[in-house]
Amino acid sequence: SKYCFHRWETGEWSSCSATCGVGLMTRTVACAHQPSRNSNHTAVLKDEDCPKPKPSPPCGKQDCLPQWVTTDWSQCSVTCGNGIQSLQAICRKQGENGRYWTVDPKNCSLISKPDRVRPCSLKWRVDAWSPCSATCGGGTQTRSVRCMKGPHGRSRQAENRQCLGTGRRPSNTRMCNLLPCTRWCRDSTRYCEKVRQLELCPLPQFKSRCCYSCRNT
Repeated sequence: SKYCFHRWETGEWSSCSATCGVGLMTRTVACAHQPSRNSNHTAVLKDEDCPKPKPSPPCGKQDCLPQWVTTDWSQCSVTCGNGIQSLQAICRKQGENGRYWTVDPKNCSLISKPDRVRPCSLKWRVDAWSPCSATCGGGTQTRSVRCMKGPHGRSRQAENRQCLGTGRRPSNTRMCNLLPCTRWCRDSTRYCEKVRQLELCPLPQFKSRCCYSCRNT
C-alpha cells in the first residue's frame, strides 16, 4: 500500500485556551514519509498523501466554577457623622457561550467573599452669607449649600439626595436689613426716576440704590 510508510507525525499539545467551558488545544500535525521501517529519515508530504482522517484537536467541556464579582460600594452606614461602607459582590457564573449570569450566593460559599470596608461620612457644607442686597427696606442674602461625602480633608461633593437623611437642607437664601428706610435714605444713582417709572423698585438691587425714589412703592 502507498500508505505503508506514510504517516501523521504530531507535536506536543499546547496548554488549554480556557480553564473552564470549551477550550482548545493545538499541536503540529504533518504528513511524513519514512523510506523504510528502520530508516531515521522522514520527508514532509502533502496532507492528501496520508490516510484520512487527519488528527484533530480534542474538544472538551468542563463547568466553570462560580466566582465573586465586586459591583459597587454600599450606602454609608450613617446619615450624618462618620460611618463605613462595604464593598458589594455578586456570585456569577460563566456559560459555554462565554456569557455570565448571576446565581445564588450559596454557589460561591466555598470561595472567599471579598470583604473590604472604607470610612465614609455625609454632611451639609454651607458657605458664608453674601452681603445684603439692600441697606434698608428689606434685601436678600445668598450662600452655597452642598452635600459632601467622605472623611474630613478628603471629602467630595455628592448629590443632594444623599444628604437628605442628615436632616432638612439648610436654606440658601434669607431676608436682611428689614428696617424701613428713614430720612437719611437717598438715591445712589441718577437713574432712579427711570427705575420708578419702569416699576423696577420691588427688585432688591434697585430698592437699595434708589431708596428715596422707591420709598413709597
